[in-house]
Amino acid sequence: MVSTQQSVVWGRRNWAIPKSRADFAWEGVPGHEQVRVTQDGRLLAHLNVQAWGPSVPVTTAVVPAAWRTLVQPPLPEAGDRATLLTTVSASGWVRPARLSVIGGDFHPALLDRRPLLTVAVPDFRMVFPAARVRPA
Repeated sequence: MVSTQQSVVWGRRNWAIPKSRADFAWEGVPGHEQVRVTQDGRLLAHLNVQAWGPSVPVTTAVVPAAWRTLVQPPLPEAGDRATLLTTVSASGWVRPARLSVIGGDFHPALLDRRPLLTVAVPDFRMVFPAARVRPA
């Protein structure tokens, strides 16, 4: 799910990543927030995020490029059989958080499970460069 139609189009065109658009409404203050995700007027998810503790820096610079490379077969509408390779990078600050599901019908299994780790990422930058094409 992404928030703009432009991201839907470019995600498919550049990286063969299928995306759909939704509306995201954030309420609260940093560290104590709620987000409602809706699509076509239907509530998909209503989540509560509470961050606590100190922020620590994170970066993918220490992760080998092979582990950060997405391998995407073309979407059916692309018509060719090339594979797209995208090596992403990211950096930012994270802090521990608690995620609570208030409601929605996007993923009911979230109500039954507790995440092993939840982090708030208030300052984050991710770079998706243009994909490299590997012919079939």
